[in-house]
Amino acid sequence: MKRPVQEDNRASSETSEDSDDGDQIEKGHVETVPPTKRSKLSKAELYKPPTNVELTTLKETSALYESSLFRMQISELIAEVTPKSKKNSSLEKVLHSLYGTLDKLPSGKQYDLTDQSWLPDGIEVPIIQEPCNGKGMFFFEKPAAVKVIGSYLLETCTKPNMHVDIVLQIPKVCLQRKDYLNFVYHRKRALYLACIAHQLKNVDYLENIKYSYMNGDYFKPILILKPSGKIGKSYVIRVHTCLPESFCKLSICHPDRNNVRVDWFTGRQGEPNTPTPHYNNSIAIDLFMEQHLRHLFSEMEDFTGMREGIVLLKVWLHQRQLNKGVGGFTGFIMSMLVSYLLSLKRLNKLMSSYQVLRNTLYFLANSDWTRRGISLCKHEDDEPITADYHKHYDVIFIDTSGYVNLCADVSRLAYLQVKHEAELSLKYMESISAVDSFQALFMTKVPFTRKFDHIFHVSKLSHLQSCCKQFDVEDSVSDHGGDFVTAVLPSIVEILEKGTGKRIKLFGMHQPPHKEWSVNEKPPHWKDLTHLTFGLLLDPEYSMRVLDMGPPADSQEAADFRQFWGNKAELRRFQDASICEAVVWPCMTMADKRLVCNQIIVHLLKLHAGIPPGCITYLGGHLDSLLRQPQDEKHKPAKKSRKELSGTGDEENLAVIHAFDSLNKKLRGLKDLPLSIASIQGTSPVFRYAQVFPPNVLHKPASRGLRLQGYIQCPLPHTPSQWVPVLKVICTMERSGKWPDDLLAIQRIKAAFHIRLSQMLHKEYKVVTAATDKFVDAFVDGFVFRIHVAYPREVVLLKQETTPQGLLQLRDTTQSLELEKETISLPKLTSALHSIHQSNPTFSGTVRLAKRWVSSHLLYSYLKEEAIELLVAHLFLNSAPFTVPGSPVVGFLRFLHLLANHDWINNPLIVNISDNYKAGDHDDILEKFKCDRSQHPAMFISTPLYKLSSPWTTPDPSTQVLQRLILLARESLQLLEQQMSDCYEQQQDYKQIFRPPVGVYDVIIHLKSKYLSKCDHAIDYVRGNVIEKSQKGEDNRKILPVVNFDPAEKYLQELQ
Repeated sequence: MKRPVQEDNRASSETSEDSDDGDQIEKGHVETVPPTKRSKLSKAELYKPPTNVELTTLKETSALYESSLFRMQISELIAEVTPKSKKNSSLEKVLHSLYGTLDKLPSGKQYDLTDQSWLPDGIEVPIIQEPCNGKGMFFFEKPAAVKVIGSYLLETCTKPNMHVDIVLQIPKVCLQRKDYLNFVYHRKRALYLACIAHQLKNVDYLENIKYSYMNGDYFKPILILKPSGKIGKSYVIRVHTCLPESFCKLSICHPDRNNVRVDWFTGRQGEPNTPTPHYNNSIAIDLFMEQHLRHLFSEMEDFTGMREGIVLLKVWLHQRQLNKGVGGFTGFIMSMLVSYLLSLKRLNKLMSSYQVLRNTLYFLANSDWTRRGISLCKHEDDEPITADYHKHYDVIFIDTSGYVNLCADVSRLAYLQVKHEAELSLKYMESISAVDSFQALFMTKVPFTRKFDHIFHVSKLSHLQSCCKQFDVEDSVSDHGGDFVTAVLPSIVEILEKGTGKRIKLFGMHQPPHKEWSVNEKPPHWKDLTHLTFGLLLDPEYSMRVLDMGPPADSQEAADFRQFWGNKAELRRFQDASICEAVVWPCMTMADKRLVCNQIIVHLLKLHAGIPPGCITYLGGHLDSLLRQPQDEKHKPAKKSRKELSGTGDEENLAVIHAFDSLNKKLRGLKDLPLSIASIQGTSPVFRYAQVFPPNVLHKPASRGLRLQGYIQCPLPHTPSQWVPVLKVICTMERSGKWPDDLLAIQRIKAAFHIRLSQMLHKEYKVVTAATDKFVDAFVDGFVFRIHVAYPREVVLLKQETTPQGLLQLRDTTQSLELEKETISLPKLTSALHSIHQSNPTFSGTVRLAKRWVSSHLLYSYLKEEAIELLVAHLFLNSAPFTVPGSPVVGFLRFLHLLANHDWINNPLIVNISDNYKAGDHDDILEKFKCDRSQHPAMFISTPLYKLSSPWTTPDPSTQVLQRLILLARESLQLLEQQMSDCYEQQQDYKQIFRPPVGVYDVIIHLKSKYLSKCDHAIDYVRGNVIEKSQKGEDNRKILPVVNFDPAEKYLQELQ
């Protein structure tokens, strides 16, 4: 029996924020457990009817789960991420020792709250004390109660780095009547923790003690205790404090109350006091900690499905990084949400963990807590109602008391991201198989850099402080204790959302979490924040829109429009004769249009927040230089037209397609052919939008060189030649009885067709052509097309062979397979990939970056370009758990992740490029693949045309090459994501992952660049002696240039 064991590779949703255990969830390994010996069953035992328990299990599987395999996967996941035993003896021993120490703590003396000179050396107060003045006295007394709360007690904690939450109730004698005012309680709370830290500093059962902010709240520090010995590798103890229930009247915590006096906080007298809802909520939540625990404990009683469902939801949150950072959607909020659904009877105690998961995700996807909050409280007359909360908070989820908003610190952006992920998860659960949905839900990480299409960093956050008055959020600053970053962010996000409009489907924000710090260090300050990171999920329908149309010039809204956009607003007359306010963003190429959001964001942040462009690092086109051919200064026109501007190949691709359409019309316009043309299809990568550097229009071939027949150029020795690729076109002729059955005769007829096509194109359309027996080259609109005549029956004739009995049978041969691939499979693949690009324009940039990367590591000859294209196509056809890539960069990141993390040994990559797979095909492919694994290539890609074979990866890449690719992809992905995260500090060299490590080679040969036709394709190309480029001229159709001549490639072939 084989049982998958994945130790320490499941992420806890409530671990400390700086833990990076999500990486381990994808790197599980399989250990083989020796099978236990079983006695041989008798015939009667073997065929006895199933027991009631077995029948019940089968019924539950069909009713409560998608399949028995899905149930097994969920059961195994829960077993792996939860502790093996409910209680750990070593941990219990530490907890008992801790309780004993806390129970024997001596009482302290009474001190003025502002006099902290009595603190022992090596102990700092873990709170920011600004302003430093405050009224009150501090007196330490041992905790009135010490209780274990949270996921450990509820049996919902998850591996690794599990934590045990302990709450210390501050004795009533340590508190005064008005400690709820002006952060007095928060400072006493921090001093209390400092005293506890001092007393525990030298105990032998603790390895170290640190401070941390609870969920990033600057005024809710906690103690992090790491036990000594082996148990400290699995568990940490988090120490919280709480208030006695009689600390203050509950009305004090009403969101409309003010508990931070303006004259105390600002020093300005006579100003009115405004509500402090976030401050009030932070006090209220310390009053009801124990009540929340009792509520969850009672709801989970006799409901195993709820407990296991919460574990699954925590893993789901963690894999999407939704529970990390400041204001994350924590596992505690998710647990309370499940209890809320149980109170609504949307869940019942007979449901399985999967049903709890699915119903919770469904509720998240179909509710909106920003407009209509939810509440666990049955409101009474003296309790605040949901409407009171909506005036002060972005997201509303009220607890059982009616005075705590559980989502007070959850930003609107964080909530909308949770909602978006729930919608995606439901979509993939319904549209893909159980195996794939399990992988998408629980096993695949969704990091910030791979989730959002564009990201940008805002650094030097001191600029935000100066715009608090402009946004009228000074009251919010005092509510957050001076944290101007948290106070001003909602206003900035609102401006950016308004400016980008429909271009953005989802905004995301990531604030770097504060790490734990030593008890002898001062606490991290909000002024220490180096940057904020924002993510943009683009809407492909609107993301490249360059015009923002405003109201009519004579309307009342016109003034508001001009004020919002500043000097960018202008009056424009439109085709319907209306004159309206408008903003036009200058974009000359498609690459510019993809970055129109960059222009909008930079302009609005400077106009409304005073943030200079130098403080904004926008990432969306930082790899564009790798797709842009350098322009030689010698031949660069002084002023370029719109069509001549150098972008990232999009314009060149369109020029090729237009030229191909022109050729298509010319070929179909030929009247005197013996047979009509059935189809004309391009098969070069450029027709799939997959050519790394699409060819430029050749206005006039270089004048130097030897010419055959007066117009066909040939390369000369020691003379550089311009790179001119040929574009392959398959011209399939109609089936007819005129075709012979003899292969040699067919070849001669095809040669005759080539000559005939060449003559007629030249005669009727003045096209420069050159015919051979294998093809005809045609120079049309500045591009050289190589036309191959194809006859479909030729493939069948190549497969025919005669048996000894004189019968004909079909059998694949090397020639038949090659011809079938060139004339049948490749045109179909080109058509399918062309349609993918039409639906998803970022496909082109993604596949070209992928090819650029493979080629730069000198592995292009070992991995066919069609295989790379299929790998990228898979990302667009099966994007779970992400959305379809909306930018080439994010598509390239996912390509590297797919290459590095797909299980190539045990699973084929199934790419449904034409949506022709039937129900059950996936299972059949997987079963036959595993049965004949040794017969298949190292990288197996199944397509509807080749379900059980992989011609695009046969015979290469070999196992060794594939391992090399996986290693390079893993390292490149890690480096590129790190560069994207750190680019706010210094300029990054994004070309680094495209430079091959040449130190492993014994011999390196350097070629003279002036003789290389592709020298400008190099990663670090430096202009030197340039090859003569084409210029416009009158005789641009009278010369056929040298084609497909690459001296470096020819030299390599000779060496091989």
